[in-house]
Amino acid sequence: MILMRLSQVIAVVRYELLLQRRQRLLTGVMLSLIALPLVMYVLFGQSNAAEVQRTWITSGGIPTAAALQVTTRYVIAYSMMTVYMIALLVLPVISADGIAKDRQHGVRELLDSLPLTTGAYLAGKVLGWWASVAIGLLGAMAIVGAGLWLLIGPYHVDQYVLTWVTLSGGIGLVNSALSLLLAAGQPTRRRAIIVGVVCAAVCLYANITLIGQPGILWNVLSPGRQAISFYFLAKALIDQAPEVAATPQDVLWSVVGGVLEVAAVWWAVWWWMKRQA
Repeated sequence: MILMRLSQVIAVVRYELLLQRRQRLLTGVMLSLIALPLVMYVLFGQSNAAEVQRTWITSGGIPTAAALQVTTRYVIAYSMMTVYMIALLVLPVISADGIAKDRQHGVRELLDSLPLTTGAYLAGKVLGWWASVAIGLLGAMAIVGAGLWLLIGPYHVDQYVLTWVTLSGGIGLVNSALSLLLAAGQPTRRRAIIVGVVCAAVCLYANITLIGQPGILWNVLSPGRQAISFYFLAKALIDQAPEVAATPQDVLWSVVGGVLEVAAVWWAVWWWMKRQA
């Protein structure tokens, strides 16, 4: 029984991967994610490039700790602002119609005729969406990282990867999964997208208004994941960043809270869909 359920989930994940590849909307978002940081640095990074050049001259062309600190800060600043906006505002909107799309295209009726459980379907949709986004994010991270290495110079790759993965995963994957699940009951794609827009707006509002709020509860429950964005963006944008309200522990609690929210909403949607069947 467990193997059969697992095979069902894998089948839905594979279907979702093929669907996202054919629709190319997610591909377009990832191409924007690649292009924007590189274009922004080329167009608006002249003063930053001058500082980087002076830093390398001072260090004698050797990647000293001071030189790497400057280059890492600029690499994160130019790349993470784009990741932040796409993870917070774009991914929840484009994920929202995932289930309504199946219903509109008649796929859901076909799946209902198969021995596919509601739980396996929902799990496969969420995991398939996550897999599609993760593949694009990892590819974009590698390309942007290589491009900024050539434009700016060597930097701390571990800090770059940690920041990218935490922002895109802790905000983008979590909030887009919540949007997909919250819009599961909508009969049309248009209404589902409206739910996604509302979800993104609520997340943005919480992200802005709750920045700096102390306490584990705010970080666990807030859909804005403000601890993640505040912690990493402050480190990127503030030279010699002082002690800020967000700590690594706050970031961890925010990620844990997001995963728990996805699990809770998944269970609620599963229960609702079982009653509707």
